[in-house]
Amino acid sequence: MLIRFEITHMKLLIKLTLSLAGIVPFAALQAAVLPYGSVLEIRLLHKLSSRESHLGDPVEASLITPYFDHDRLLLPAGVMVSGRIERIERLGMGLRHTEARLDVHFTELRLTDGSLVPFDAHVASVETARESVRTDGTIVGINPTANFSTGVSALFTLSNLAEREFRLPILGFKFLAARSPDAEIGFPAGTEMLLRVTRNTEIDSVVNKNSDVPLLSAAQITDVQAVLAGIPEQQTDRGNNRPSDLVNIMILGDRDQVVRSFHAAGWTVPESHGVLALYHMFHCAVERKGNSRLPMSNLRLNGNIPDAAFEKSLDTFAKRHHIRLWYDENAHAWLGAATEDVSYKWSHTHITHATDGSIDNERAKVVNDLAFTGCVDRGALIPRAALKPAQTPGSSIHTDGDIAVMQLNRCDAPHGMPTDPQKPVQVRAIRMAIAVGVDLARSNPVSVVYALTKSILEAGTVRDNARLQAARIYTRPSAISNASAGTADGALAVR
Repeated sequence: MLIRFEITHMKLLIKLTLSLAGIVPFAALQAAVLPYGSVLEIRLLHKLSSRESHLGDPVEASLITPYFDHDRLLLPAGVMVSGRIERIERLGMGLRHTEARLDVHFTELRLTDGSLVPFDAHVASVETARESVRTDGTIVGINPTANFSTGVSALFTLSNLAEREFRLPILGFKFLAARSPDAEIGFPAGTEMLLRVTRNTEIDSVVNKNSDVPLLSAAQITDVQAVLAGIPEQQTDRGNNRPSDLVNIMILGDRDQVVRSFHAAGWTVPESHGVLALYHMFHCAVERKGNSRLPMSNLRLNGNIPDAAFEKSLDTFAKRHHIRLWYDENAHAWLGAATEDVSYKWSHTHITHATDGSIDNERAKVVNDLAFTGCVDRGALIPRAALKPAQTPGSSIHTDGDIAVMQLNRCDAPHGMPTDPQKPVQVRAIRMAIAVGVDLARSNPVSVVYALTKSILEAGTVRDNARLQAARIYTRPSAISNASAGTADGALAVR
């Protein structure tokens, strides 16, 4: 206790000395509080798995979105976050547990100057994931029986009681085209999560001095405004006069710079439409897994199809971040429409995604990801006062109307995505044998009835401990700010 008292007063003495010397204003040296309930966006630095991880294993991540205390930068992107696994339940054969579960308790921040700050936080949600998160921070895997394969198993059981000549064809179809999904939790390095802080934490803001993103020059802002004024329409359409996504991003840079920056941020190029794409989509839907190259529909901007497109997703077919880009040859700039898919449905014999109407969050997602790579030299949010996006039946767009403008550098040495060590790939025959064994254990009639009965008995607990993702409200801070917020020296605080 005496040592902590002396350290606290030593810090105060240093602050007073710096302030009196005129080196740093005292207001900038005052400690701020990271309040209870704050949400932080992080990226895992290594794999987290219900199958391979163990109780007590350390978990490390980096903050990828800056956190603000009103207008003061409290935590810049790049702060390290660490914790440990407090609970782990493997699904295994599905006899003991009906769902895999993980609980990680984050306990420490490592600031950009290397100092350590104790804090408490739990997972609030996992970005673009099939897994859900309960209010106590427990990550819950999917139910292994809630899938297409279980339906085929039920059909196989009925065929045994009725038309037995259908048994082999149904069984063959099940193991070739309708295998059970892997219901274990498996988050690779680079997985992005939202954390909720569970107690007030004092942060010394003296370390946050090198996280400013320079503002676009006055001449660049004027040029951008002229370009925007000359664009006939700033909203895409799906044909037949049906308005769709709104242009909310402008990127200044050539194609190589754009491709390098998005790839460094973990975004991928979508697959072209075709038979192979349909095959991949079918298996993703049946096995409830992700597809990082899911095809995109060709929305048009002023009659033109996109010149480039990128997307980012984790382990589900239903959710993804994505952006379409059109190149304006006259302005030498890329115009982008960024939205987040949050669910999907079958409509008129094809799959269509529902998007999050709060498109400013997705605008900030693109900006933050590219800024974190170090590929953004300058940026600004530029207002569009006359913008009036058309609304479509069944959906709505909520936005402040600003467009995020980023000037890219060469992106020769970006801060890329973390990766897991490569492991030897199992022989295909062995993988199939393991999959068939697990499938038989989980999808036979006895196991399905047991799992369903246990799920029904546990349903009350699930309702009492409501899952957070369905009701979460999160406004993502942006790594660039409004053009009017520039300081006298032309610097712009990350916001």
